[in-house]
Amino acid sequence: MECKDKFLVRSAALKDDTTIKGLNRKMFEIDPAYVVDCVKLGVVLKPRPQETDVMVFRPPTRDGVDIQLQDTGSTLHHMTLQHLKEITNNFSNEGILGRGGFGVVYKGVLGNGKIVAVKKLVQSMSSSQEQFENEVTILMKLKHPNIVQLLGYCYETQHLRNIHKGKSIFAENTECLLCLECLPKGSLEKYISGASSGLDWPTRYRIIEGISYGLQYLHEQVNGPIIHSDLKPGNILLDENMIPKITDFGLSRQYDRKQTVHTEKTSGTLGYMPPEYLRGIITPMFDIYSLGVIIMEVITGHRDYPYEIKKSSAEFIELELQKWRNVLENVPGYTLLETDCQQIKRCIQIGLICVNPERAKRPTMKKLIDMLEGLEIIKPRNQGRSPSVAKEIVTTSIGSAFLHV
Repeated sequence: MECKDKFLVRSAALKDDTTIKGLNRKMFEIDPAYVVDCVKLGVVLKPRPQETDVMVFRPPTRDGVDIQLQDTGSTLHHMTLQHLKEITNNFSNEGILGRGGFGVVYKGVLGNGKIVAVKKLVQSMSSSQEQFENEVTILMKLKHPNIVQLLGYCYETQHLRNIHKGKSIFAENTECLLCLECLPKGSLEKYISGASSGLDWPTRYRIIEGISYGLQYLHEQVNGPIIHSDLKPGNILLDENMIPKITDFGLSRQYDRKQTVHTEKTSGTLGYMPPEYLRGIITPMFDIYSLGVIIMEVITGHRDYPYEIKKSSAEFIELELQKWRNVLENVPGYTLLETDCQQIKRCIQIGLICVNPERAKRPTMKKLIDMLEGLEIIKPRNQGRSPSVAKEIVTTSIGSAFLHV
């Protein structure tokens, strides 16, 4: 048997009179004890194209092993830096899809025309490698329609020759990259607007619903909740049907239900961090708070409630609801006015409950989903704060609700 591929994955012992038509999959599923005879079938195994939906295995460069999940045994295949350079046109500036605090995302085009997103981490930051390993390990565990899909990773260290003070030296250069599914509509951040412009209500509701289902999936993992820790519109991507997918798991962590996590360093985005995080406390309620801020932004377009709007919660709900009622009444042939207004009111109430400064009063994701679907009645409560109380909270907790910089 002639084989032009680099590796012969599996072989089988065959009779001398075996022909090509006699070959079948079952022959290659049995490990023969020994080869009976040399067989010449004239079969040529052509190498598989590199650019396929299932990423081709690349020999790992770190410690001789792939990153592997201990609980599932599944392995995510490594991709070479050269391959990622080829599909991104050498990380062309014209192909930049977005930038963040930890890296740049490039558009990649596979040989079959499929578009992917290649995230290249900034190596100048001391935490980059740790966040890379954390994000790969977590994304390998996740498979949900509202979570971005990881397709492959690259971890390569090169020794590059440089001239330093007239002497030739070799320095290590490690590249950490992720290959992810590409979401054509970009991030939710650019769609935040008031009721009078932008997305219609059914689309906004689907976005709120999708983010909530994705977060529920994260919080209900068998081995303990996964806390995202940086949930915000910029980390919510939208596909061609405006279905949201949560991304960017560099700051995420698995939560031990038996204890509250305390940390001395705070990382995240101001405005989406709950007050207790500034004291180093991390629980799943961190994400609930962030979700509440996102819900309020998606519905109202506001980024400053409740500190610039000096109203009680009841007054605020009625004000925003009236804005939506005015918009919906002007839509020709619109027949779901009262139904949608009830849905809008319910979503605002949920958002306000989620941003409660006392984490014990925020709902779990299961309870939140029940409220969202109308399976649980939302009890009215006075969630408004006086301007003096709001001012005190802002002064003592720079990361409180809707405070953006």
